[in-house]
Amino acid sequence: MAATAQDSLAPLRSGEGKKDEDREEETEYSPFYGIEKGAVLQEARIFHDPNLDPRRCSQVITKLLYLLHQGETFTKKEASDVFFAATKLFQAKDPHLRRMVYLCIKDICPGSDEVIIVTSSLMKDMNSRVELYRSNAVRVLCQIVDGQLLAQIERYLKQAVVDKSPVVAASVLVSAVHLIKHNGEIIKRWVNEVTEAAQSRQPMVQFHAVALLHALRASDRLAVSKLVTQLTRAQVKSPLAQCLLVRYVSQVRRRGWWPAGATGAAAAAAVTAAAAAVTAAAAAAVKGSSEVPVGALREQGKGCVAGRGVQQQQQQQQAAQQKTNSSSSRSGNGRRISSGLTLKHVIADSQPGPGGESRPFYDYLEGCLRHKSESVIFEAARAICNLRDVTARELTPAITVLQLFLSSSKPVLRFAAVRTLNKVAMSHPMAVTNCNIDMESLISDQNRSIATLAITTLLKTGSEGRVDKLLKQIGGFMSDIGDDFKVVVVGAIRSLALKFPAKQRALMGFLASVLREEGGFEYKKAIVQAILELIQEIPDAREAGLGHLCEFIEDCEFTFLSVQVLALLGREGPTTKEPARHNKKTAAAAAAAAAPAAAAAAVCVLLLGRNRPTTKEPARYIRYIYNRIILENATVRAAAVSALASFGARVPELTARVVVLLKRALYDNDDEVRDRATLHLTQLGGAAGGPEAICPSLQLNLAAMEGALAAYLASDDTQQPFDVSAVPKAAPEAKLPKPQGGLMAAAAAGGTAPAAGGAAAGGAAAAGSAGGAGAAAGYSSQYEAIIKARPEFASLGPLFKSCAPVRLTEEDTEYAIHAVKHVFAEHLVLQFDCTNTIAEQCLEDVSVMLDLAEAPEFEAETVLPLASMPLNEVGQCFSVLRRPAGISAGKMGCVLKFTVKEIDPSTGEAEEEGYEDEYQLEDVEVSGSDYIRPLGLGNFRGAWESLDPATEREDDYGLGPREALQDTVETVMGILGMHPCEGTEAVPPNARSHTVLLAGQLPGDVRALVRLSFGMGADGQVAMKVVSRGDSEEASEAVHAVIQEA
Repeated sequence: MAATAQDSLAPLRSGEGKKDEDREEETEYSPFYGIEKGAVLQEARIFHDPNLDPRRCSQVITKLLYLLHQGETFTKKEASDVFFAATKLFQAKDPHLRRMVYLCIKDICPGSDEVIIVTSSLMKDMNSRVELYRSNAVRVLCQIVDGQLLAQIERYLKQAVVDKSPVVAASVLVSAVHLIKHNGEIIKRWVNEVTEAAQSRQPMVQFHAVALLHALRASDRLAVSKLVTQLTRAQVKSPLAQCLLVRYVSQVRRRGWWPAGATGAAAAAAVTAAAAAVTAAAAAAVKGSSEVPVGALREQGKGCVAGRGVQQQQQQQQAAQQKTNSSSSRSGNGRRISSGLTLKHVIADSQPGPGGESRPFYDYLEGCLRHKSESVIFEAARAICNLRDVTARELTPAITVLQLFLSSSKPVLRFAAVRTLNKVAMSHPMAVTNCNIDMESLISDQNRSIATLAITTLLKTGSEGRVDKLLKQIGGFMSDIGDDFKVVVVGAIRSLALKFPAKQRALMGFLASVLREEGGFEYKKAIVQAILELIQEIPDAREAGLGHLCEFIEDCEFTFLSVQVLALLGREGPTTKEPARHNKKTAAAAAAAAAPAAAAAAVCVLLLGRNRPTTKEPARYIRYIYNRIILENATVRAAAVSALASFGARVPELTARVVVLLKRALYDNDDEVRDRATLHLTQLGGAAGGPEAICPSLQLNLAAMEGALAAYLASDDTQQPFDVSAVPKAAPEAKLPKPQGGLMAAAAAGGTAPAAGGAAAGGAAAAGSAGGAGAAAGYSSQYEAIIKARPEFASLGPLFKSCAPVRLTEEDTEYAIHAVKHVFAEHLVLQFDCTNTIAEQCLEDVSVMLDLAEAPEFEAETVLPLASMPLNEVGQCFSVLRRPAGISAGKMGCVLKFTVKEIDPSTGEAEEEGYEDEYQLEDVEVSGSDYIRPLGLGNFRGAWESLDPATEREDDYGLGPREALQDTVETVMGILGMHPCEGTEAVPPNARSHTVLLAGQLPGDVRALVRLSFGMGADGQVAMKVVSRGDSEEASEAVHAVIQEA
């Protein structure tokens, strides 16, 4: 090792006296280069030397630690030898060596048996007068001792918490934070000492004490909220502790953990809103009206706190009752709207209401903006910006502080400020516009990260008139940054083009120009992705975008991107023009509501939809595609053949020309290209031509396909070909909208990707809502194996939908029973998951008897009991019901019947004889939403226009007072159980009107599409307009029936 390794304390090898540019070309070596474990263990023998050399011992310990952190493993004997040898170094008085010994003991502690040997030395150091020894001894002891030994030295550690030395106290507190994971009960006994340490004047002691107090209460929400409330009222002087407290406040605010003393008017407002909603629902029910206050029947009651504000709830109920009785009126179709509000009135009167009371802890956060520490100021500003549903007024002080940081001389402050403003600009672009002048000066900042964030923020907050100026600034900026930053800028330009469609020509030209420049794969992919999304979202950009992509593949070095563009051309290029279809009913309604011009125009755009964009001259793209067949590699040539065949199938005028070109590909060198050309020529020349010949839509149930193929192969008669048409079709999978990356994947598959425009704001809500629909769609696949395993269900046909499990027993009861509803074409199967929690009993012959008095449309057919229900094992019993056609609802009483056999405690076996018993369960409710499963649609508007307008059903509903539209949208989506399309489930922050597009499927693969238009008035009243279409009139009416029964 001596021949290859360099002295660990010597500088890296480099020539002395040379210039910097000469040193850059020299090779530098690590001081640990070439060391070996065996040689280092040999050197560790110097620890036994009576005449210790502190310098040399430190070097050996450094090498040992290096080997450990590089992943080298020591055997138990090697670790024990090194550990015992290191304990002898406690006799050395050198402070540097002592610190290395502490590190060595912590990292090379072989086991609990050897710890006792070094404990006495560490205890001696912990009682030393040298602070360095005491603090390090505490850290090592807490690292190596177990719970039993920790209890013995607990008295010394508690004393060290309130030690006068800040180094010692901080060491104990830090160690306690780590110990609480495995020895929490011991640390909880230190609460008094830790609380005293939290009042220390030493910054680091107070910082670690606050962290430990929070860790002790982390599992108790109420305790955390009380702690935060106490600390905000106390004097926390340490800047680090203040930053920590600001983060805890933000966590409490984000999760809604604030206690009664901190909520103030906020909790009262929540109780008032819930009480008013419930009162409106009760008043409608008593009067027998047809008003359907949907949200009042669902989640609103969760905001009320038991035992709090009862008198205020009663007063609000009386006021709401009087208001409902005095101001209820009827709409044009006979359905009442709460407080006389129609959708037109709500959208016209969409100005935000008064600000109301301040949020809990907001005053504290605002006060932290005036702190003398820059870190505390920034943490408070960031916490305010991250508040849920924050208003422009609340953002103003935080934005002002961040604007001052933009002109700071410290790069870290400029970066932190511009990054926070960049995030705020996604949801509140107008609040950041005052900082545009300061951010323009950051475009030339030497730190490219700051400059990139400044550019992207300006693109999000800039007005339409400043687009051209920003593009000129970006043009010179792009050449100075790397591809990683360029990708971010391209994403911002894409968002800007979607925000200002009128500027799409200039922005599309900019993207085309940077696409022609040099760049890596990810950079080029981002540009192509942006152009694809602009083509999808902006009809006027379609022709220019396809033209730019055609020029791009002429000189594209990335096979992947060429294939994507060719797939896009094959899908979008041959699209022919279609006449615009106009909805007369909606147009008439929009004309009648012409008084509030701006709001009515917006609603008309949302309700009328948009036509599928078309290309004027499909033939002009053939030249670009055929050039790829001649000039590119085999992968690109194969993709070009498929794209070319799509033109021949979808544009009859081009079929003959395409056939000539495809025949030339029959002589290609690659098998894949020749096979594709042969296949497509056969398809185009056959009797069944058209788009289905090239891209048939075979949506088959894979499980059923597998079963049918297995049965076909197992049968003796295989002379006849397998009949694919006999396999049941599967519903399309519900896909989440993807603001970025979805279009590229869709282009590869030749399908239509979901639109992502408008999903930037409220992305979390969008993912949550769409994820719920996806989870609902996934229940069928989850239980399909259970259903297929029972031969009794084979005659029922394919499973249409499995609903979410419903608990029929209370928590911590003797038996845990869950019900799952399985919907078939003519049957409803109830699956009961049964679990026994009583160790002294074994249940046999378990079944659930149903009372169908309140569900007369259902007829019981079969009961499949569970043979045995042992302890803590889940078993299933089933009840099969025949149901009529259409949607049938009702409530079924359930009684669990079984035979109880006692368990012999001596043998653990059940007795031979038992007795019959029964257990009352909660009722099972079957609603209309149980018959609707989510349906993923990439092009909702195209599907809407393809449905017969005669099936359309329209109605208005009053939903009562609400705090925000997002909660209302999620509640209605949960009631309908349909899949949100094109990212419309995300409501922009502070929006007063919004439209949601939903798609679902009823039994028999009957589609049902819904447009939900929400509007909120100045007083918080929400009205909803529901327009539905379906493959049949019954499907459209079923949607309204589900809402009415809610």
